[in-house]
Amino acid sequence: MTLSQTQVTLIKDSGRKLKSVGSKELGLLIFHRLLNQEPQVRGVFLNMGVPMGENEISLEYVRNHPKLLSHASKIGSAVASFANKFENPEELEALTTRLGKAHANSNVELQHFESMGPVILSVVGDQLELPTSSPVIEAWAEGYGVLKAGILKAMVAHTSNGS
Repeated sequence: MTLSQTQVTLIKDSGRKLKSVGSKELGLLIFHRLLNQEPQVRGVFLNMGVPMGENEISLEYVRNHPKLLSHASKIGSAVASFANKFENPEELEALTTRLGKAHANSNVELQHFESMGPVILSVVGDQLELPTSSPVIEAWAEGYGVLKAGILKAMVAHTSNGS
């Protein structure tokens, strides 16, 4: 799966606009929404202090827990970084390989990436005040597909190599 030049430009330009939010805050918003919209992923983060159950987890709870805040910052950095990698396939592959290995080492399951895509798209759309039918959000959806495929490929390779 490759992106058109128009899609790359839309992702890159909107990524610049998201810089005003800040990667840490963007990551907080994504992680918070993930934990609340997809409570089945909470078990992955038990070692970070995420409570189990269906109860709402507040943004302040995530913000005030150092381990959760650290992970949220990593999510924000990855999303910000991803917006600038599509023009350089080697950098994109390096990013997806690094993320794939890290997630494989943390025993993240492949299906969790199905949950993350819609969350990222909704937060990006909210921050840019765009409807889901926007060409920008559609470009991000395609871009996330590329990112997810690279991460999953790296996870499978890392797991099958036993390294």
